[in-house]
Amino acid sequence: MTDAREFVHSAGVMPRLDTSMAVDGNGSESEGVDLRFLIGIVQRHWKSISAVFLALLGCLYVGMMFVRPLYKSTAEILVFDPRVQMGDPGQRPSSFEIDNAAMSSDVAFLQSKALALRVAADLQLDQDTEFHKDSSGERRGVAGSDRAGSEPLLGRLDASDALDQAAEQLRKRIQVERVQLSYVLTVSVTSEDPVKARRLTEAVANAFLREHQEIRNEAMQKALEWWTNRVLELRARVADTEAEIEKIKTENGLSDSGMTPALQKLAALKADSQAYIKLRELEPVAQSNRKFYEAALAQLDSVSQRLSLQGLNGRLITPASFPDGPSYPRRSIVYGIGGLLALGVALGLAFLREFLNSGIKTAAALERVAGYPVIGMLPLVSRGNGPLGRTVPPEHMSEPSDFHLREAVRAMRAVLRLSDPEDPGKVVLVTSGLPGEGKSTVAMLLAASCGRSGERALLIDCDSRLKSVSREFGLYRAGWSEVLTGKIALADAILTDTNIGFSVLPVGNMTEHCEALLGRPMQQLLTVLRQGYDLVIIDTGPLLGSVEPLILADRADKVLLVVAWDCTPQATVSEALRTARFHTNRICGIVLNKVDYKRLHTYDYAAGYHYGAVYEKPYRS
Repeated sequence: MTDAREFVHSAGVMPRLDTSMAVDGNGSESEGVDLRFLIGIVQRHWKSISAVFLALLGCLYVGMMFVRPLYKSTAEILVFDPRVQMGDPGQRPSSFEIDNAAMSSDVAFLQSKALALRVAADLQLDQDTEFHKDSSGERRGVAGSDRAGSEPLLGRLDASDALDQAAEQLRKRIQVERVQLSYVLTVSVTSEDPVKARRLTEAVANAFLREHQEIRNEAMQKALEWWTNRVLELRARVADTEAEIEKIKTENGLSDSGMTPALQKLAALKADSQAYIKLRELEPVAQSNRKFYEAALAQLDSVSQRLSLQGLNGRLITPASFPDGPSYPRRSIVYGIGGLLALGVALGLAFLREFLNSGIKTAAALERVAGYPVIGMLPLVSRGNGPLGRTVPPEHMSEPSDFHLREAVRAMRAVLRLSDPEDPGKVVLVTSGLPGEGKSTVAMLLAASCGRSGERALLIDCDSRLKSVSREFGLYRAGWSEVLTGKIALADAILTDTNIGFSVLPVGNMTEHCEALLGRPMQQLLTVLRQGYDLVIIDTGPLLGSVEPLILADRADKVLLVVAWDCTPQATVSEALRTARFHTNRICGIVLNKVDYKRLHTYDYAAGYHYGAVYEKPYRS
């Protein structure tokens, strides 16, 4: 008891708390957001998170139903095979045939408009609705107003445009990749029909091989023709040079048959020196021409052999595959990424909702904002058509069926008594910042708790506008307003019911301009009531919006402020207390009402709720 006395304020009310330690709206220190806080948000909003997540996935599923699937068929082409090249066995292929520029040229050719036009013409893609949207009717309609003789020409132009459009659409669907640094190209074509995709891939690959073969054959034919002409030219040059040498030898008797070098030299002295010089000049020329001729002849033979093997060079090494499923859209990837995005959006909305909600969620946060201790946390109890914190039937007043509610009211009453053990005060004013926070419920529960403990309790309804207590007990009759005006006696206005355990003094019917009665007349009335009751509880209107609590706050011994859990904004609590402090310094504490303990444990209050279930068993047994 000594400790309790040292704790209380000398004026009989609870001291204001030191709020220097920053605590956020969820009751945790504001130094940082920990993992438990994030997990708590998910636990509190798991229903809305699941709803948003499933709704977005449903929208994605419906949207995917309208996406037309595409199928991809793939084939592999060996553009160059070094094993069939002519030349020496150890000879490497020429860089012209296998360099990156040549392979890149083949890739570009596979994706060219010319190849697409050839395939489109072979497969008549201009008549396929997938590759051609028929808009020729509009063109004919516009041009038909010109001349009737121009219709055949316009028809040919439309057919050409349709083929060009189909080829352009096909070209966009062709994908070509080189397999690393090999001579193999991978060709893929997409279509809305898997059979058509395979047919298009085969057509593109075969068209490329034919075009590739024709181009190489044309090049080799030109090379063969050039080398043939070159051989004929060199052979004629060799023949002319050798014929001239023979002529000089014959005219000067310089035949090489049966003569030694000494004799040839002697014959040369006798012959014409000019003829001998010319002969020596022609012999190197003849030898050079013969070497060129032999080299050209070898090249001609090589070109001829390569030309004969052109059909064995490029070929299709992997036929076009049949698609085993749609290549677009890839539903597993789409649903996976879409699910992650939907989950992110759901979590983002939950976090946004959490941080935009400025309602008080913990006692620590409320004490930081208010500067006064929280003396009670009343749970939210469901009954039939609504929560107990909103409408309390009379049968719940005398003995609340909920264990947590009963114990929370007992604890609140005990703290009120301990606030000043020597002079606990008999008049307690119960108010709130806004309507609907449950102040009338708290006042009735407090009065009922006093009645159960054997004390004489009186509940006065001073909320002249809503008359919540009077309406709850059906007291539509004369009350304290008639008592203060002398129309009826006090005993006739008070309702005493043993079923609820306390007495009730309603407002009465004279509610207009009753502010004047709340001054000295009410003070005199409270003096009389202090003598007849152990506890007098005054239920007034809210601080922000009515004048009764401001007038009566100084008449009461203690003022109790009720705050709705996760509903009343912090700014409202601060403003209500600021208004109350202008009129009284008798605020003894705050009651956090309508607390959802099932959600409260997500704010790191799990122990209090679950231990309550353990202590509840002896009361039930």
